[in-house]
Amino acid sequence: MSEPSSKEQQQPEQTNELSNEPEACAGQHTVAERQASGQRQQLEHFRPPQTHPAAGEQAEEADSHAASQQTQEQQRAERQSVEPGMGPAAGPGERHPPAAAEPEPKPAEEGEAEEAEPRRPRLRTPPPKPVVRDGTARALFFLHAQTAMHPGAGTAIGPVDLPIQRERHTQWPTIAATAIKGVLRDVVRQQLAGNYAADQAEAAAGTRRTADEEEPLVTALFGSARPEEGSTSAGALCISDARILAFPVRSACGLFAWVSCPAVLERLERDLALLETELPGPIPELAPGQAACSANSPLLIDGQHMMLEEFDFTRGEFDLEALAEWIAQCAIGDRNTQRRLQRHFVLVGDEEFAYFTRHGTEVRPRIGLDYQRKTVKPGALFYEEFLPPETLFYSLVLVAERRQAGTEFDPARLLSELMRMSEARGVVQIGAAETTGKGLCAVRWQTF
Repeated sequence: MSEPSSKEQQQPEQTNELSNEPEACAGQHTVAERQASGQRQQLEHFRPPQTHPAAGEQAEEADSHAASQQTQEQQRAERQSVEPGMGPAAGPGERHPPAAAEPEPKPAEEGEAEEAEPRRPRLRTPPPKPVVRDGTARALFFLHAQTAMHPGAGTAIGPVDLPIQRERHTQWPTIAATAIKGVLRDVVRQQLAGNYAADQAEAAAGTRRTADEEEPLVTALFGSARPEEGSTSAGALCISDARILAFPVRSACGLFAWVSCPAVLERLERDLALLETELPGPIPELAPGQAACSANSPLLIDGQHMMLEEFDFTRGEFDLEALAEWIAQCAIGDRNTQRRLQRHFVLVGDEEFAYFTRHGTEVRPRIGLDYQRKTVKPGALFYEEFLPPETLFYSLVLVAERRQAGTEFDPARLLSELMRMSEARGVVQIGAAETTGKGLCAVRWQTF
């Protein structure tokens, strides 16, 4: 009998014993041989698959690698149980992908709302909705000078050739309503000019004249731009001269102060009565040389005195924090400036305030050069007056019922569109010297 093959040698012992059974029964009947043959076929069917020796070594390596991975995972789990903040780190030589990061803790209900609708950063808050009383929409329009401003009053005979506009009876700085209305009209028609452009290039160039003459919103607010129609289509917008609210004055401590006076606040409270609101708290009465400010104001030298320009003031025991916070929230849109104004707002007497507004402005010399010689032209030296940056103004704005036949705008919608467009613009330019960066003012609306 021939030796069994290598395939048969690698079979289990039970298989070998059964496969040798027919050879031991060699002289018996063929029926027994058939039975033995059937048993071998059944065993061959249930025999486990045989691998190549090299493949067997790879399988053993895979098993050892899996066991090593399991041991490393157990060690990481033990470390995480001791230090819960540690996440699973991939060990050296590991081929499996890194484990997913642990889910962040579930936020509160407000956080869930933000996750469903992600918050987008906004540079400024949207303007409030105007309130209509007796068929008229009313609001306060605040101007915060970002750069020096020259709302000019023309030429004058005196040390300053080009002075700023001032009230006749108080000599306080002011801005004519015509200048503000023209600036607002330009803001509206410039934003609506794209509606009359055939393509994007034409929109970039601007068709403000077409919008100024044909846009119903412009004509309803400001009146018709055509002289022949001016007598029959007056605008619904009524705006007052810009009135001074706070004037920046140099300080010995705290850099500078926003200075106001009781007369300014009394006029502001009178204007607020048209909007059916009032200032928070009473207006203090100040003695000469006395000032009101917050108790923790950085303007105070020793807790009781402050130096504004060359004048020494003593702090009075007045509660000015509520009023300073109200002015900061209404007139200022920048949060940093709001916090500064609350601590740097000062109330002085009417005479002291008038002195600061008359002598605290900027007077700058201007010259004209000869083109060829590069010397000053004869008689080309002049002096121009500017309001300092950080000056605060306010203006009363009223929008009456429609004055044009066939218009579809009501006062609330007209004022709402004007507020939205000017707030979207953010900064407007008022006065002269636009090409040198003068007259940039931040705008803010309040309807209370």
